[in-house]
Amino acid sequence: MQCLTPSESADWLRSRRIEGFCRDGVPCVFGDYEVFAGAPRDARAQQSLARDLVSWLGEFESALFWLTDWPFYQADEMALISSLRRSHGEHRLLIEAPGHVFTGSERDELIGWISLVMCFGWDGYLFTSPFQGCMFQTSHEDFIWFLSADAKRFAEAQRIVREYELKIHRETPRLE
Repeated sequence: MQCLTPSESADWLRSRRIEGFCRDGVPCVFGDYEVFAGAPRDARAQQSLARDLVSWLGEFESALFWLTDWPFYQADEMALISSLRRSHGEHRLLIEAPGHVFTGSERDELIGWISLVMCFGWDGYLFTSPFQGCMFQTSHEDFIWFLSADAKRFAEAQRIVREYELKIHRETPRLE
């Protein structure tokens, strides 16, 4: 895992032709199809969903997991994240380098990070390269957001959300 500053994270997206950032420099969500649902509250369900999410994204060479907000900051949570970052040689504060790039061989670690971020109630945006038109967001407001430009992958996202019996707040109408 490699950590990136906000500017480096934006450059990572641009260099891969991913239009995933807003004017204010933070990532934004985009896609033709969306499922916006409540996040699971159970830690095992969060871990299992994180596995399914990474599987849904498909094969990737690298993935950017950009954390943008941690409003319910707890010292123990930050200590864990800081320790994980230090294990990769990163000594900057999370606010200084909130982008986390994982290689395809670090897939399992990425799953763990997604699960932790959902558990902590932090905001994170996940993009993969090569980009296949799909992305995902976690939120401190206890929601998850699957977005896809591909109808087939969107249908799979809908299946995943329903499998976990998550409360759907908004979604593109189901495709038949």
